[in-house]
Amino acid sequence: MEPRAYQLVPLLMALRQRTVRLLISDDVGIGKTVEAGLIAKELLAQGEATRLAVLCSPALAEQWQGELREKFGIDAELVLASTVSRLERDLELGQSLFDRHPFTIISTDFIKSTRHREDFVKHCPDLVIVDEAHTCVAADDPAQGGASSATNQLRYELLRKVSADADRHLLLLTATPHSGKESAFRNLLGLVRPELRRWTSRRRRAERSSPSTSWPASAQTSATTSPRRTASPTTRWPSGPRSPPTAGPRTNRTS
Repeated sequence: MEPRAYQLVPLLMALRQRTVRLLISDDVGIGKTVEAGLIAKELLAQGEATRLAVLCSPALAEQWQGELREKFGIDAELVLASTVSRLERDLELGQSLFDRHPFTIISTDFIKSTRHREDFVKHCPDLVIVDEAHTCVAADDPAQGGASSATNQLRYELLRKVSADADRHLLLLTATPHSGKESAFRNLLGLVRPELRRWTSRRRRAERSSPSTSWPASAQTSATTSPRRTASPTTRWPSGPRSPPTAGPRTNRTS
């Protein structure tokens, strides 16, 4: 597979981070699956990740499976309501499904249940990709959430636990990072970097109390816009910087 130039931008950003945390918010059809796959392939090849889980809608699970296999040589097992019984029959006593299969594509509707959520968090891979991440965050005010708020809250609780491990690589993919719910957007940013949620919340309160508040340049969160074909500028929110990539292979993280 020959990626387009703009699809390499997230990979270059990932190479500059010790622990990869990215929110990739490209328009529909631009290739977020390819961008995430390039990062996953690199992390696995360099040994900085050993296991991978993709959380996505069950309707997109087979598409993800095909893309990862055909374009990146990653053979992932589907973990859906319709497949879990078969997969669990092959487990040894006390073995977790997520330990048995290092590469999985998991239905967000399936994994949000209490039983499976706790097992996944306990045995969560060191690299997690979340597709349609905007559907996995909830607004702080339940009145903003509408009928889907309860479902989103369960997914959000799962992702908060997953992102709590500071050494876990996390890629959030969405074409609509801001759905008009300010607190939901803050919560989405907080999965990438907790300080982003706190900073945007403080800034919002300050702007409401004093519209003329001036924020120093050092407090601004940097955003990178890649040169690609989109209907509107696309923002990526990186976590802390790592050293620029070198020509040779990167060394593994040390504690």
